[in-house]
Amino acid sequence: MKINVSHNIDEVLRKFEALPARQVPFAMSLALNRTAKRVEEAWKKEINTVFDRPTPFTQRAPIMFQRATKQDLTAGVKLKDWVGGKGNAPADYLQPQIHGGGRLAKRFEYALRRIGLLWPGEFAVPASGAQLDQYGNLSRGEIARIMSFLQAFGEQGYSANMTADKRRKVSRTGVKLKRQGYGYFVPRHGADMRDRHLTRGIWKRSGLHGVDLKPVIMFVTGVNYTPRFDPIGNGQKIIKDMLPVETDRAIREALETMR
Repeated sequence: MKINVSHNIDEVLRKFEALPARQVPFAMSLALNRTAKRVEEAWKKEINTVFDRPTPFTQRAPIMFQRATKQDLTAGVKLKDWVGGKGNAPADYLQPQIHGGGRLAKRFEYALRRIGLLWPGEFAVPASGAQLDQYGNLSRGEIARIMSFLQAFGEQGYSANMTADKRRKVSRTGVKLKRQGYGYFVPRHGADMRDRHLTRGIWKRSGLHGVDLKPVIMFVTGVNYTPRFDPIGNGQKIIKDMLPVETDRAIREALETMR
């Protein structure tokens, strides 16, 4: 993700004519770094404005990854593009919010596809019976219970999958047990038309004899987004407006250090 600042670079460069040549790199690097920091802060503010309860991870997505020096007058700001193999990086999952279109599958969805419950082209979205976290997403605890019950953990988390005996135990309910059992299942819409009255997704069965049914996740197709996050446009505006301001400030400081 690059931002072109050539539209006002001549105006900025003219300001450095007041400085001795040896002071120019110092002042330029100072102005670039301060402007880049403004871009990072503007992106974070925009994320908190356009998204409903963004997670702290998303809020911290903009980073100033390169600082300008007197030897290399380049300052860089980007969205984090690497998370160490733990899910999708912000630079990837925010793309639909920037350009529009469909989103990437989440780790949870990849796991459901791997065991054949989620069909190609389908996505999992919270339903009315879902347990949500403070950010409006399916809670990690509920995801873990679903993954375990449906035996969706892969090789690395295989031991977290419930055995058949464990699934029977957690499904049991009754007054003597003093607890409500639970279970998760995906309705079968096959030739036998079993569960045909239930929407495709993951349902939770609970209550006495498992008679209480709640949809936890719905399987949907065509998850598309319209652009609402504009880091490029926002960044260009910040640079156009603030680089001259930060240049004047840096030049004043450079002149003061000469005295």
